[in-house]
Parts: sequence; structure tokens; C-alpha cells
Amino acid sequence: VPEGHWAEKAINTVAGLGIVKGVGENRYDMVTPMTRGSLATVLYRLSDGRASTETVFTDVERNEWYAEGISWAARNGVVTGVSENTFKPKDIISREQLAVMLCRYAKILGMDTESPTKVLERFGDGDAIGVWAIDGVAWCVEKGILQGKGGDILDPKADVSRAEVAVMLQRFVELMR
Repeated sequence: VPEGHWAEKAINTVAGLGIVKGVGENRYDMVTPMTRGSLATVLYRLSDGRASTETVFTDVERNEWYAEGISWAARNGVVTGVSENTFKPKDIISREQLAVMLCRYAKILGMDTESPTKVLERFGDGDAIGVWAIDGVAWCVEKGILQGKGGDILDPKADVSRAEVAVMLQRFVELMR
């Protein structure tokens, strides 16, 4: 992580907490998009949850590094599949998917996750948010976890880089305190 990078503090904070890990050779890889399996694993680490590789998803092999995280996240209602039996762990996560997962995680922590959807009206592309994601995105926007990209653009369908995830996780952890 280059000194002075916009996500440097967040990356170092969440890495120091053991929530995220590098990609080897002392590198974090800030630009690569986060996958669904990776995010489930990150939230599992944050929870210090009980390990299990039992899964209802046919596309999550028990021996994969993300199996415990997905199993924990599904068991606790943090994630759902893209269908009843399919999770798609290697698919890139979008900003709205990340927001929904963080909101669900906050709910299992007992946090109040009710937010007015009016907070989304300030974004010119607020109507691009999936109906299934509106409440989660509204909560993350209201709490400052998810912010716009400038020019009143939220870009809810955009891929989320590992640097962006670190920043949002840092904001989420601060909210948990």
C-alpha cells in the first residue's frame, strides 16, 4: 500500500484487526475487485464466528478457503444465494450487494438498521438500485459507510475494489464501537 494512498489508513486498520489479508508477498492488492466468497469470509473473520464447512450451496466446495465464511454468513442470514442452491462465490460483488451484506450483519449484531430511503434521493442514479437492495443501501448511506462517487453518483451496480471494501469496513467497525 503506497504511503499517502486514499485507502492506506483503512487498509492498515482492517488488516491490523485481522479482518482482511493480503494476496501474498506482503501485498494487499488494492485494485482487484472483491468477490462474494471473499466478502463472506471477511465478515466471518469480523464476527469471530464458529467454523463450519457445511453449506447448502452446491457451488461451494468444502475444501475451498472461503467455505467456512460462506457457511457462517449463510447460517446467520448475512448472505443468500443467487438461487436456492447457488452462491457464486467467485462473482465480483457490487456496491449494492456489499451494502446489503453489511446491513444484514449489523442487524444480527442488534443494531438498528431502519433508515429512510429518502437519503437515496440525492443521487442521480438512486433509481438504479435494485428493489431488493434499497433498504440496505439506504442504511449504509445514512450511516456514512457507503458514499457517492462525486457528481451525485452512487453507482450501485459497480464492482467494489479491495481498497473500497477496506474503507467501508473501517467505517462499519467504527460504527460498531
